[in-house]
Amino acid sequence: DNLAFSEAVEKLPSMFDTSSRSEIRYEPFFKRLVDHTRGRLHRKPDAMHLDTECTKTTMWLIVSFRSMIEKVWGMTIDERDDDGGEEEDIAVAEIVTAFNVSGVTALCIDLITVGIDVKLRLEAMKLGVALLFKEGGALTVQQTMYDHLVSPDSDLFFEQLRRTIVELEAWQTWREKDRSVPDTEDDIPDSLIVLRFMQLMCEGHFLHNQDI
Repeated sequence: DNLAFSEAVEKLPSMFDTSSRSEIRYEPFFKRLVDHTRGRLHRKPDAMHLDTECTKTTMWLIVSFRSMIEKVWGMTIDERDDDGGEEEDIAVAEIVTAFNVSGVTALCIDLITVGIDVKLRLEAMKLGVALLFKEGGALTVQQTMYDHLVSPDSDLFFEQLRRTIVELEAWQTWREKDRSVPDTEDDIPDSLIVLRFMQLMCEGHFLHNQDI
């Protein structure tokens, strides 16, 4: 389903394509999808809330967005770490720009917060990693994240990162004490991707995100 969706969307022209007469362009289409989810997000005093129905559809949407990037790369975000380079950066530039200007980057930040379903939060981190992969740093995506994070409502994002890191520290301490079971990749928590996400936010010495 995710691949079928991405293939259908790829056929839509960009809003900057003056040669097309299509009334549907993919940047505004992405924005409508993003606005729908953000309209269902509600802030409580100490957590964000997204209803169950919208959580399911948003999960599907976030995975589809990442699939679109990975399809252009020809590899997953895990493979991109070792095998990707400038060629993949150029190939995916248009779709990343479309996502960024359509609010997808900001939505990732909104979903990496206290109160959001843990699986959806993880998928938002993975999409964030996909958006941020670029040799020397994805400057425009990094700047969008910074602009979103300087708002007063970003405290739940930082609190969620803090909680995730505390959980990872506890896991690491436990693994160091219990050497009876050999380490395997299956033992590594999925949430470890938060460290890659944070590192890529600051890639290329992007000082704004380093400081914040």
